[in-house]
Amino acid sequence: MGGDVDLDDILAQMFGMGGGGPQFGGGGRGPPRPRRGRDEEQPYQVSLEELYKGKTVKFASKKNVICSHCKGSGGRDGAKPMDCSSCKGQGVKIGLRQVGPGMVTQERVECTNCSATGKVFADKQKCKKCKGNRTTPEKKVLEMYIPRGAQAGERIVLEGEADQVPDQTPGDIVFTLIEAEHDTFQRRGDDLLAKLSVTLAESLCGFSRIVLKHLDGRGIKITHPRGAVLKPGQIIRVEGEGMPQKRT
Repeated sequence: MGGDVDLDDILAQMFGMGGGGPQFGGGGRGPPRPRRGRDEEQPYQVSLEELYKGKTVKFASKKNVICSHCKGSGGRDGAKPMDCSSCKGQGVKIGLRQVGPGMVTQERVECTNCSATGKVFADKQKCKKCKGNRTTPEKKVLEMYIPRGAQAGERIVLEGEADQVPDQTPGDIVFTLIEAEHDTFQRRGDDLLAKLSVTLAESLCGFSRIVLKHLDGRGIKITHPRGAVLKPGQIIRVEGEGMPQKRT
C-alpha cells in the first residue's frame, strides 16, 4: 500500500489494541498514543582514517518545526477551521494504483490539501507566520559522533531530529556509513590488509625497516630475520595494529 500505515491505529479500530497489546479494565483504552513521524535516512561517506580515529561532525540542518505563533493549529487566535473540500473533512482520499497490466486497486492516501487533518482555514484566518502550514522552517546545528572502530553499513541515529509534524512525535535522522576506498589498506573485519613490496635481497637475507604509514600517521616497522626466505604471496602478520575495537 502507498503512504504510511499506522499499525497501532488499525489494531485500535479492530480490537481495541495499542502498541502494548490488548488493553482491558474499566477505564477504557485511555488517550491514543501520538503517531510517530517519518525517519530521514541518508548515506554518509567516511574515510578509513576517520573510522580508525573516530570523528565528530557538526552540520547545519534545516527542518520544519511546530509554528510557535499558532502552536501548530495553522490559524489565527479564535479562528475556526472548516472541512477540507478536497477530502470532505476525512483527511484521506481514495486513490487508484496500478498493480499490473490492466489492473488497478483502490487505496487510502493522505490528503495533501489539508495535511491529512480534514480541516483548513480560510486565507484571511490563516496564521501570519506559517501561512496555515502549521510548521515553519528552522536551522539548527547538529552533532554526529562516529566512534572509533565503526564499520561500513552502521547506522548513526540522531533521535527526534527529523521534521516535526503536529500531533506526531518527530522521527529520527539516520546516517548510514559508507566507507571510501583507501589507497593502501583494505579492511577485513577488524584486520587491515596491505600489499608489501620487497627486493630479492630482502626476501633472501631479511630486513628491518618501516614499510607502511599507518592510518594515524605512525610508521609500521617490520623486522624479518635473515635465513627465513620470503615467498610471493606469503603473509606477514603484525599483531595489534589493525582497527580498534569499537566501544559502545
